[in-house]
Amino acid sequence: MERGLQLLSIGMVALLLAGCVQETTYVDNKQTHTVQTFEPKNAAKNRLDLGLQYLQQGDAVQAKYNLEKALSYDPRNPMIYAAIAYFHQSVGEMSQADASYQKALGMAPNNPDILNNYGTFLCSEKHYAKAQKMFLRAVAVPGYIKVASTYENAAVCAQSAGDTPQAKDYYRRALGYEPSNPTILLGLADISLQQKDLASARGYLARYGKDNLATADSLWLWVKLEEADDHPAGVHKYGAELMRKYPQSIQAKKYIANEY
Repeated sequence: MERGLQLLSIGMVALLLAGCVQETTYVDNKQTHTVQTFEPKNAAKNRLDLGLQYLQQGDAVQAKYNLEKALSYDPRNPMIYAAIAYFHQSVGEMSQADASYQKALGMAPNNPDILNNYGTFLCSEKHYAKAQKMFLRAVAVPGYIKVASTYENAAVCAQSAGDTPQAKDYYRRALGYEPSNPTILLGLADISLQQKDLASARGYLARYGKDNLATADSLWLWVKLEEADDHPAGVHKYGAELMRKYPQSIQAKKYIANEY
């Protein structure tokens, strides 16, 4: 299996690097000439893509090499610094990650993707207030198409900070952009349960169930809802389905231990 991944990567290198050279053909004295010109920006993009692919495969050495190559070809590209920041974050080099994110934002202060990713990083480092500022700056950028995802990130971050009302507000904003998003619906159902708003929790779970298959998370929320609403038959119904479909899940173990 590992050999197959290495062969795929080698083939990918050849394919990607082929786009780094531009060929120009012209005719002179009835002879055809081809001139090859190295395109550093194309090479940088290809190295950037390749570095991220290596990172996904868990090959930090090759990821670092290709990202550094990308930077050498196009040192003013903020997305390369953002990718390098993500690399440092992935390998646990948090101070270097922070510096690279700031470098990227210094070059592109209104890039919503970088703002969102930096916010996610800051939240993971428990800098909750700074993270929320990044998320809100991202969603304020005109034409940004990932608003729902960023609001969802903001909601999760607010939950981590212990600010449940703010998390619920962000989830609701996210839902306004993607009314059928399953993770947003489950997030709102969970928060509604925490706030003892059982009617809202039931409504969100019902909306989730219209278009999505039951998961361990959704079934567990149903179990907790039926318990909170004093419906033992419902607890048994959803608990049995949880045990049947996801017997090895953490939620199933909690159900067995009556931790609902």
